Amino acid sequence: MRMKYITYIIFCLLVISANSQTEYEQEIRSKLENLSSQQPGLNETVSISVSDAPIGDFLSAIAAEHKLNISVDQKLNILISNNFTNAKVTDVMMFLVLQYELQIDFIGEILFFKKRPKIVKTEVPKPKSLDINYRTDNTFLSVNLKNDTLYAVAKEITEKSGRNVVASPNVRQKLVSAYITNRPFE
Repeated sequence: MRMKYITYIIFCLLVISANSQTEYEQEIRSKLENLSSQQPGLNETVSISVSDAPIGDFLSAIAAEHKLNISVDQKLNILISNNFTNAKVTDVMMFLVLQYELQIDFIGEILFFKKRPKIVKTEVPKPKSLDINYRTDNTFLSVNLKNDTLYAVAKEITEKSGRNVVASPNVRQKLVSAYITNRPFE
């Protein structure tokens, strides 16, 4: 039974990793397939071998051979060394997009290759956990605050004590620092 469970987990992981194409990859592949009905050269095969060739020259050679409209950003200074034998043109393009982090802009029947901009993921900061304790048995309050907004402190004390603490709108964003241990809260 345990072996079946482990086998099932491994199978699921393999399926997930096999289907882990990014949305961008799927979008580019879909656009290339749609454009291939208008530009049959995308469905043709290419046999080419290059060593330390500029990517612009490489793509220009493919464009000339297969009657495609390809433009390459002048800022794209990548030297490539590849050997393709009977590879579908769209597969070669997808390989270049993935290998060299490229972007293809589709302008009518023109394919414009450029460097894909880096996506900077900004992590949303987690709200700071305030060190506030309230004992209901003796109504003692303890706080350990370091540069916390008065609004956040008042909110936390209200939630913990059940007593409303209201901060005036003009001081809500003021920062407070304090250390108080077991003092009566009235």
